[in-house]
Amino acid sequence: MKVKVTIKHVFYILEALCLTITCCYAQSSKEWPQITVQREMSVHPGINSLDLSISASQVEGFKGSVRLALPQGADVLGRELIPLEIGESQVRYFSIKFRMSGLHLAQDKEAILELMDSTGRIRESVGIRLTVPSRRLVRMANETLFQYIRQLGDSIETRVRVSNLGTRREVVKIVYSSDDRIGKAEFLESTIELGPGEDTLIRRSIIVERYILQRSQYTVNVSGMYQNSDLVDNISLVFTSLSSHRDFARMFPSDASRAWQTPNFMELQADNLASPLPTYHLRAQGDYTLMGSRTHFGAMMYHVNGMSRPVISNTYMEMALGGHVLTLGNIQESLEMPVYGSGVRYSHRDTSKTISYTLALLERSSDLLAGLYGQGLGHAAYAKFEKWVRPAGRMAYQAEVVMERNDLDSTRSLLVYNQFDLLAARAPRGASLKGRLGFGLHGLQGEGEGRRHFIPSAAGGLNFTWQPGKWQLNSEGFYSSPYYPGNRRGTLQVLNRLSRNWRKANLSLDQTFMDQNPSYLSLNSFLYHQRSSRISASVFAPLTPRMNIGLVPRLLSEQTRLQTALGESILQTRSMGLLFSGNLRSSDLRHQFNFSLENALVDRKGQDETDWAMRADLGYSYGEFAMNGSYQKGAMQSLDLIGSSSMVGQPDRFSVSARVGGKLLDGRFGWNAGSMAFLSSSNGDSYGVNLGLRYRAMPRTEIQGNLQLSRNSNGRGDAFMYNNLRLGVRQILPYRDPMSPRIRRGNIQVQCFFDSNGNGIFDPDEKPAGSYNFSMGDFLLTTDQQGLSTFSSLPYGTYKLYFPPREQYLAETRILDLDHRKVELRIPLRLGGEVRGRLAIDYVPGISRRVDYELRDIRVLALCDGGRYEMMCDSNGEFRASLPEGTYSIQVDLQSLPADIVHNGKGTEVHLRPGKIAEVPVIHLSVRAKRVEVKRFGTP
Repeated sequence: MKVKVTIKHVFYILEALCLTITCCYAQSSKEWPQITVQREMSVHPGINSLDLSISASQVEGFKGSVRLALPQGADVLGRELIPLEIGESQVRYFSIKFRMSGLHLAQDKEAILELMDSTGRIRESVGIRLTVPSRRLVRMANETLFQYIRQLGDSIETRVRVSNLGTRREVVKIVYSSDDRIGKAEFLESTIELGPGEDTLIRRSIIVERYILQRSQYTVNVSGMYQNSDLVDNISLVFTSLSSHRDFARMFPSDASRAWQTPNFMELQADNLASPLPTYHLRAQGDYTLMGSRTHFGAMMYHVNGMSRPVISNTYMEMALGGHVLTLGNIQESLEMPVYGSGVRYSHRDTSKTISYTLALLERSSDLLAGLYGQGLGHAAYAKFEKWVRPAGRMAYQAEVVMERNDLDSTRSLLVYNQFDLLAARAPRGASLKGRLGFGLHGLQGEGEGRRHFIPSAAGGLNFTWQPGKWQLNSEGFYSSPYYPGNRRGTLQVLNRLSRNWRKANLSLDQTFMDQNPSYLSLNSFLYHQRSSRISASVFAPLTPRMNIGLVPRLLSEQTRLQTALGESILQTRSMGLLFSGNLRSSDLRHQFNFSLENALVDRKGQDETDWAMRADLGYSYGEFAMNGSYQKGAMQSLDLIGSSSMVGQPDRFSVSARVGGKLLDGRFGWNAGSMAFLSSSNGDSYGVNLGLRYRAMPRTEIQGNLQLSRNSNGRGDAFMYNNLRLGVRQILPYRDPMSPRIRRGNIQVQCFFDSNGNGIFDPDEKPAGSYNFSMGDFLLTTDQQGLSTFSSLPYGTYKLYFPPREQYLAETRILDLDHRKVELRIPLRLGGEVRGRLAIDYVPGISRRVDYELRDIRVLALCDGGRYEMMCDSNGEFRASLPEGTYSIQVDLQSLPADIVHNGKGTEVHLRPGKIAEVPVIHLSVRAKRVEVKRFGTP
């Protein structure tokens, strides 16, 4: 077969050959080995890891090293030069770890990855851009030197270093506070600005005041906060006080405002000083222990200029002893029938039988002296009995009997009321069924036709509560006849409520029906009849952690009939409304904003058109400042029309009020101011301002003042002014919790002196030990220049006094039993020396038991005629102590030895001379031998 070769074919062959040669040249000229690594890397504080791979060519391997060059603030963990050896066509994977200590220094910097051969020549270099995410990190460190609080007028220095370890500039507020201060806890504040990587040392000095010397220690809290009030850090600096004269009662910090929260005070006020009829008030209250019983009293007396006598009200004395309580004076009891007056009440509570009962006899008058002047308003007597069940103390049964003679409306009443819990003893959790049953008699006083007869009455009701899971059902029904003498006279009431918590929201559905049609025997009584029916639903839910909203749609039907001296008025309305409310708080919870908006369509009988009514309320508060505003257009319900100049027109109301207050002089001076305006189309307008001042002249005495200016006008345009000036003084009386045990206290005076002749007597030629530090229990004290140190108001008890060596002078430790009002001690500091010694354990391998060879805390005793001294061993068994001159018997305290370690109990006698060291021979301890079991083997 012949092949025909043409010039064209030759050209194709040459072209293919050139292409092959070009590819082979390109393959041989490519740089090997190759580095595969990310070109941009995000770094963070701590340990970071850079992953990479290195590939060798197909024709030859590679031997060399890899190095990662990092910018300032970063260090490679391990070797900087990583040896590398790769065979042909192989790939090596690496992970280079490095630590970042200064993120701000690495921002937008490059890390250089270098590949070097065995000669050190750089074969390839790759730049890796470092990115730093935004980071907030400020640290505070305590660098305060150790200092003692010694003398009045000295200063203690605080040192706090603040460092910005983040990546952005920060503004930090530094606040110094102390709960040990008298007055405002926060006493110093400063603001610093730090760039990334910067730090500063804040040094502040605090002057030692007199009250600081009384503290056992003085604590300074240093707090750092960012601009948004987020906390940076808290540091507590503690300074120990060395005082020569200390009062235990003043050692511990007390809140100055706590004295103003006690129940014991007396107050004198002069009111209406700007009018011709000033009023003078005297108020007092106290809680004390009297004759073994807890006695609580209150008193109030006022006198108006021109009155023949003062009025005494809210004055009583209550004495409690065990379960018995006796009350004399003004009494007000919360019963089914309102009872108040002045008289005597006795109650007893028996916890063993779970019962209590009360008996009382009263004269119906709030004035304690009304009966003496023939101004009483009748009498009342009542008895109450209660029975509860354990363990929750749930009320099972309650009975009340009330008899009343009312001279104000010339009526007489008798009421018997019972309340019982049908499920008290066996109720399932979250369920209760309570019943109410009452009977009454009501009649007129005096002689005559119809006055000797009583009108009977009755009342009853049920209250049911059930809580299955997240649901809760409340249902109540109550009925009383028109002449029922109880609180709800002539009432028919039905209440139902179904609610449930769903996620973070609260949902509820409510139904209320109320029919009030009371009847009275007195013609002076205000007669009315009101019937209302309401159905509503509510939804309350948080939209955000700082914002809550509520939505309440409702239907309301009302009918009100009033019988007054002017005739009978009937109001009948039906309305449909929607209430929207909300609460908004700032991130630092300092700002509070409340709002509500209600709209309603009101249909009133006698009018052809449906009215639209609207009410809006706004409120804002920040610290001591608050502002509130309200606007209403139209009548939402029939009660809005009662009392207006016209019961036909639509009343419009607008009101706004504001108040602000503050404190100065570390809270000793306080002030508050307020203003208000009320505008009404039917009731007239009112304007007013007031200013209140109070100054704490002494720790328990406060001077008060108040100025009030107001202008009022009625719907007819008649205006009148009312101005009032009030001045007063309030005195806080001493208070101690009557339930706390009485603590007996005494004073200790210690005088330390250098006993040169060793006779234990402070001779005229001997010097006092001034500025000598010693401890009494957990408290450190120091002596003054006369060697004296006093500790006042110290509770009775046992205290250990330890006197450390000073210039070879020392004293023995004393155990003091404080049981007198005053104890004086003279402590002679005698010349002494030092005792040193060591314990050793004798262990026989194979025979001795296994024991704990830790010798720490084994006690060694130094006994002499003058007393007993204890020395504690360290982990090596060594002990040492400074002791007065004398002869001592050095013994091991056998009770402090570990298990299975014993000693023969013999002591070593040493003679200690002033300024010398007495070495005690090694004291050997033995280890108990193992129990050896002897086994006998017999012949078969």
